[in-house]
Amino acid sequence: MIGSENDLIKLRANHRNNNVALYPIKTSPERLKKLFLSVLSRADQLSKEPEFYNTLTNTCATSILQHVNELRISYGESAIAWSKNILLPVDSDVIAYEL
Repeated sequence: MIGSENDLIKLRANHRNNNVALYPIKTSPERLKKLFLSVLSRADQLSKEPEFYNTLTNTCATSILQHVNELRISYGESAIAWSKNILLPVDSDVIAYEL
């Protein structure tokens, strides 16, 4: 998810009473930069050509998985397999943290 500190923390935690968690990404600065630039590029693309949300194929979790897999493949690593757990938003943060 991309957002300002005011949106992600203040609004969601204080006004909407959502749980907000911060998970560190354990990777090299180079990989982190590539992941960040990939996410920003996708956000820019979506600002020009919006897409429909699809519960099975186009969610926040599936989008993050696509970015991670793109990065892994660029380093000659195998992609992370899709599973039914990725489709369950309640588990997406746990799955992402474990990966």
